[in-house]
Amino acid sequence: MIRAGIVFSSLAVIPALFGWYQNWLGLTRPQEINLAIALLVSFLWVTELFPLYVTGFLVLFLELVWLLPAWGPGAPKTITFLSCYFSETILLFLGGFVISSAITSYGLDSSIARFVIQKTKGSAFLLVLSLGFATAFLSCFMNNTATAAMMLGLVSSMMKSLEENNPLRKSLLFMVPFSANLGGIGTPVGTLPNVIGIGYLQERGLEIGFLNWMGFAFPVFILSVFALAILLYIVYLKKDKSGNSVFSIQVMDTDLSLSKRDRSIALGIISITIFGWITSDWHGISNGTVALFPVIVFFGFRLLDLKEFRNLSWDVLILMGGWNCSR
Repeated sequence: MIRAGIVFSSLAVIPALFGWYQNWLGLTRPQEINLAIALLVSFLWVTELFPLYVTGFLVLFLELVWLLPAWGPGAPKTITFLSCYFSETILLFLGGFVISSAITSYGLDSSIARFVIQKTKGSAFLLVLSLGFATAFLSCFMNNTATAAMMLGLVSSMMKSLEENNPLRKSLLFMVPFSANLGGIGTPVGTLPNVIGIGYLQERGLEIGFLNWMGFAFPVFILSVFALAILLYIVYLKKDKSGNSVFSIQVMDTDLSLSKRDRSIALGIISITIFGWITSDWHGISNGTVALFPVIVFFGFRLLDLKEFRNLSWDVLILMGGWNCSR
């Protein structure tokens, strides 16, 4: 793989060094260099020869030391490339990461799971459907991967109590990751492609507000989760000869050191942020600016500590910055 990477990297860069892209494609010198950088980093992102965030830094390095000096008259300032790493888009995703961390730290995830389990009334189908909606809803504001890992962890005790060939076990294992992905489309901060797409459209003069996005995406993900639950019922649960009997489910207890007041404060901050995103078209404050609110409040008032700050997905933010620059 390393040898193949060296060969492909050479094939991407060498034509730009000798001006061959200009002759072949009729490009200008800056366009030629930018094409070479795009080909190189795309290959590195796909193959992951370097960690993704390292490739994000490589984009910035190559554009500053290779593209910018060759630009000539009218070259942009260095800050133009540096600003890619702290754009409106990245602020929006940073706010989503902080909310995700707060939900986990304050045990709100366990509370949601316990509420879902109580409302299933012993029905395996309702359990699968409710778990899907709960996972999808959390995924609207959390990283999809983190949501799936968290929800699978919450039902791990139940999974252990089920036989390996139990249809319900298979249904739950399918429902959690799929619904996490489906819920990601529900809000602009639900998953990285949403944020990238909105940023791309904004550069072309098409503004999509938080509420407008939800108005279209929420029905899509709700219907998708419901259809997935029906499909799992037909494929697995319908064949369950036990009649989908009632069973006991245990959910991990939240941190007992956290008081109800602490959880209420965290929930209030998250709710204000979400409300600010939903009403951004009315009050005129950008979604990126609203995303700073949970960052400042949670860390400024030490509701989340330095460890949580360090554990934020900075590698993803750097990756996004590199993607912004590569355009």
